[in-house]
Parts: sequence; structure tokens; C-alpha cells
Amino acid sequence: MSNTDGLVHTIIHDFDRKKAVTEARKNASKTNQRKIVKISKLNPVQPTEAAKMDDLLQKYIEKVDRDQSDLKADLRESEKRVQKIVDDSERRMDDRLNRIENMINEQNKKIEDFGDKVSSGLRENKNFMWGITISLILSIIASIGVIIATYQATISLIQNMIVK
Repeated sequence: MSNTDGLVHTIIHDFDRKKAVTEARKNASKTNQRKIVKISKLNPVQPTEAAKMDDLLQKYIEKVDRDQSDLKADLRESEKRVQKIVDDSERRMDDRLNRIENMINEQNKKIEDFGDKVSSGLRENKNFMWGITISLILSIIASIGVIIATYQATISLIQNMIVK
């Protein structure tokens, strides 16, 4: 589990616990109000005591409301922090992916340049081989021509020697 997941889990867990406490307090205050009504019916309370109880109950409800407001504010702040963490993580991941993409593009360019150099070298080698082949063929033809010329010159010299 990542830090972000743990933080979200903690926030949700705290929120659920606080929500449950708030609900229990509301239920308890309702139960207490019912008991107060029953007790006041059985045991008439003087108006000042009832007012004190109402005032105390009102203060308790206000405190619960403040706690709930504070909890909501804390939850909003936590959500903002979590969102900031998520945004920062996404930005870092985007940066990493961009760097990786740039590295891949650079490698592809190097490979293409190397392929162009190899292709150029192969073309030059092919032209060189054709040049050597043509020169060998021409030298063989010239050698054959020289051999034929030497043969005819030798025959002609031998004929001239026989005839004289």
C-alpha cells in the first residue's frame, strides 16, 4: 500500500469513527431528552432547572455541531493534501515518461543514422566491387589481346625465318 493509500484509509477510518461518535452523541442526546421529559413528568422540575438543562443540552448540541464542522474542515484539508500529493505524483510520472520517450527517440535517431551509414557504405562497396570487376574483365581482355598479338608476332617471325 502506498503512502497516499494509507493516508486516505486513515482519513476515511477517522471520518467513519468520528461520524459514528457523532451519531451516538445525537442518539444519546435524543435519549436523554426523552428521559428528561419522562423524569420531568414524574418529578416536576422547577423552570430554572429545566432551562438549565435545555441550555446545557443546547450547548452540547452546539459543541457537537462545531466538532462536526471542524471534522469537515479537517477532511477538506486532508482531501486537498491528498489531491496535491496525487497531482505531484502524476506530474513526476509525466516527467519520467517524457524523459523515457526522449531517450527512446534519441536511440531511434542513432539507430536510423547508423542504418544510413551502413546503407551508404554498402552502396559504396557495391560500386567499388563493380569497378574492380570491370577493371578485371578489361585486363583479362587486354591480356588475351596481348597473348594473341604475341602469338601472331611469333608466327610471323618464324615464317620470315623459314622463308629466307
